[in-house]
Amino acid sequence: MLVAFGLLRPGSARLKLGFCAVAVLIVAAFLATPLGAERLASESSTNLSAAGGHGQSETSLGWRFFKWRTLLPEWEAAPLMGQGLGTTITSEGNANDRSAGLAPHNEPLRYLVETGAVGVATLFLALVYLLRRLARRRRLPGTSEVGTLGMAIVLGLLVNAIAANTLLYTPAVYAAALTVAAVLASPIPHRTHAP
Repeated sequence: MLVAFGLLRPGSARLKLGFCAVAVLIVAAFLATPLGAERLASESSTNLSAAGGHGQSETSLGWRFFKWRTLLPEWEAAPLMGQGLGTTITSEGNANDRSAGLAPHNEPLRYLVETGAVGVATLFLALVYLLRRLARRRRLPGTSEVGTLGMAIVLGLLVNAIAANTLLYTPAVYAAALTVAAVLASPIPHRTHAP
């Protein structure tokens, strides 16, 4: 979100690069901690071709790839309309797949399985509409920073959704939804004309 906000906001290239530099420093600071270094070492040792047999894996990345591979056949069984909302997290685990019933850590794939191609296309069109409204807000005088904030939040959540259960984090989603709604509802300043 910080990178998106920095790149989208008006201003010099130097200021935009400053936002990116702060994001890089945050990541570097995390990787310099024992927890960050351990996590990087663990995830970089993932064998993706053998990841997550029976839903178990030494790493979270391996588990994710296993889970995603198990969900694709479920989507193929009902590609147009999907399996139904919540089906990716309500099935029960078994000896062959202990990851069944656990959230897939990939929102696009989760909605593809649950709502099919029709649901994902509908969601995609709604996102395009939302981003266009926020982009229009960015172009209005006096509201460009507010529109930029809204776009950064939405883009950040979309990137996060590739490998996380973004929409299942209820407090974060409520906060984001309220912020984006406030951006869209914020008053547009009127220019006063001199007599």
